[in-house]
Amino acid sequence: MNFIEKTKEIISWHVYKLLLKIISSVKNNDKDHLGLTKLDDYSCNANEKFTWFFCSTIGELNACSPFINVKYGTEKIVIITDRIFYKTSFLTKYPKAVILDINNADNEMSEYIKKFTPDFFYMCEIPCSPNDAPCRFPYEILRAIKSAASAMFIINGWLYQYEPSCTQDKIERLFFDRSYIRMFDGIAVQTEEIKELLITKGADSSKVEVTGNMKFDALNDNSLNKLDITSEELICKLDLYENVVVAGCLINEAEYEKVIKAFSEVLKELPEAIFVLAPRHPEKKDQLDAIVKLLKKYQISFNSKSKLESASDFNSSVLILDTLGELRNFYSTGRVCYVGRDHNVLEPLFLDKRVIVPDNWHTKYPSYPVFETVLRNGLITLHTENELGCEFLLQLKDKSLDKKDFKSSLKELSGATKRNEEFIKKICTMNGL
Repeated sequence: MNFIEKTKEIISWHVYKLLLKIISSVKNNDKDHLGLTKLDDYSCNANEKFTWFFCSTIGELNACSPFINVKYGTEKIVIITDRIFYKTSFLTKYPKAVILDINNADNEMSEYIKKFTPDFFYMCEIPCSPNDAPCRFPYEILRAIKSAASAMFIINGWLYQYEPSCTQDKIERLFFDRSYIRMFDGIAVQTEEIKELLITKGADSSKVEVTGNMKFDALNDNSLNKLDITSEELICKLDLYENVVVAGCLINEAEYEKVIKAFSEVLKELPEAIFVLAPRHPEKKDQLDAIVKLLKKYQISFNSKSKLESASDFNSSVLILDTLGELRNFYSTGRVCYVGRDHNVLEPLFLDKRVIVPDNWHTKYPSYPVFETVLRNGLITLHTENELGCEFLLQLKDKSLDKKDFKSSLKELSGATKRNEEFIKKICTMNGL
């Protein structure tokens, strides 16, 4: 930022802080303290520096994991998040990482920065502008990190173009939309459209580069994380069944009923079939209750993963995968996989699974360019609601499924991680970082 921009930002910041005090005095400060981090949980050497990442969900973590993996191998990393209930999933993938909750008390961020001094900071995918995503990353936190970090970048960047969700978000966007974007030393984005949108919002065109989508680079990651022995045993057990359908990233009751009804039709012809059902948000009890209600409605037997003490306890037609971070593991057991609208179709495709998806995807979601690409290449199958049961049966009975090699079709789309690294190196060299 130039001198005039810096002056405007400082004035706006002080006005904003005054407004924030007024908002804070009337806002409900009750928080879910599940999994909050205590600084005493971690130790580090004096003057030690860390590489920081912001990942809202396991989705952003997985999307940027090809890049994070490189840093994790040689550097000490800190992952900050607004959804601390993903902490266990994050640690499963990166057990030596420090996981911090940005929703802790306001003064704790300064303590985090003091103890785990950030060298480089990377925003993983979202938000590319203030609160432009289904997550919250307060401007004050970004500002605090900027004061300590050597350099800041957005990787795999995407814009949802969401409207502000609350008064505080509206104020932040009004005051800091341009300042937020220009605070980053470089922004690597997935598409030309996102680049143009960011430039329109005030980004320096020389600091924004289209590098593609790192999700395609996960093709080279063949590891499957297993959280416990029960999961390992269940996967081995499911591998013994010929007709397993895995339905992941299901988002609401309408989608639950659609796939459960379809599976009830499968059971009429293939009574030995097994269905693994994974809601997008298993941490929400009301979502699990809705699934149980529907399974009872269709008179289908089920077990919940979290309640199984061993794989031998699973003796039903449906396994409800009500644990976090295990879906990719269980995709490996499916002969056919179903992916809910607007979510990651690449995980099962990388495992050479035939994938069925609904239509009408939202064009503003970061999953859309991937969906459009794999659809154009004939790698996924669309369905309409009344056809889903028939489509499951058709795919299960098609023995040619066993000969699919989707990986080969996706290899040419990889390379974004390397392009991100080259872009960041170029920016650092230009700026002497």
